[in-house]
Amino acid sequence: MNRPAIILSVLIGMTVGSPAIGITEPTLPDTDTALRLAQAPAPPSDLTKPVYKPHGAIAPRARIFGATRGRVDGEPAVLALVPDHVGYTTSRQPTLFWYLSKTTSRPITLTLIDTRSIKPILHVKLGQPAQSGVQMIKLKDYSLSLEEAVQYRWFVSLVVDPDSPSRDVVTGGVIEYLDPKLVSLDEASACQDRQDKVCRYAEAGLWYDALAAASEQITAAPKDKLLRKKRASLLQQVDLNEPAEWDLSQSRAD
Repeated sequence: MNRPAIILSVLIGMTVGSPAIGITEPTLPDTDTALRLAQAPAPPSDLTKPVYKPHGAIAPRARIFGATRGRVDGEPAVLALVPDHVGYTTSRQPTLFWYLSKTTSRPITLTLIDTRSIKPILHVKLGQPAQSGVQMIKLKDYSLSLEEAVQYRWFVSLVVDPDSPSRDVVTGGVIEYLDPKLVSLDEASACQDRQDKVCRYAEAGLWYDALAAASEQITAAPKDKLLRKKRASLLQQVDLNEPAEWDLSQSRAD
């Protein structure tokens, strides 16, 4: 059996409740609590920050973490920057984001699975990140476009042992494309700046679009500390505290 097939069998086992070696699930609030938190208005002091409101019904446990194994073995933490439910986008070729706690020489791979099939539609080796922190993957670089109303699972894997895929440090989430014509960005009640795409996408429940917009703003103005805090706020709202703290540490740097 080739490596992508072995990895896929491991990932399928994880998604149906049979955890693979080295894969851990974080402790998260139950669905009712998550809904209350998502629907709660932001306090006045946070009106300048984006408020993420999940789109549609929340289906919990759509996120996979592989960070604990890295802590034990000295490997870096690898985290997909995704909510613990299906994340939405209005881009057919969205950018996927993940976090690496420290640089590594180990191979890193990307696997993308159309949930209608058991065969990966993409399994590639990623380039070695030059530095730690938030990383990005542009699907347009692989000539891939998402179909409407189809859920895709994507995984980033740190290959610890090429001969033992079950030892990979794996992280991932679920993404779905929505037709932009079916999404309203006009009701941005908590957005102090109604032209702020990050805030409007977040309120519309478009996680990937909000994160991409926040990251584009940081790229355009890397020394703007408020932009780092804005992205950190998004990450904190879905319990991605380590990458959020990394962003905040960048905002505190001289």
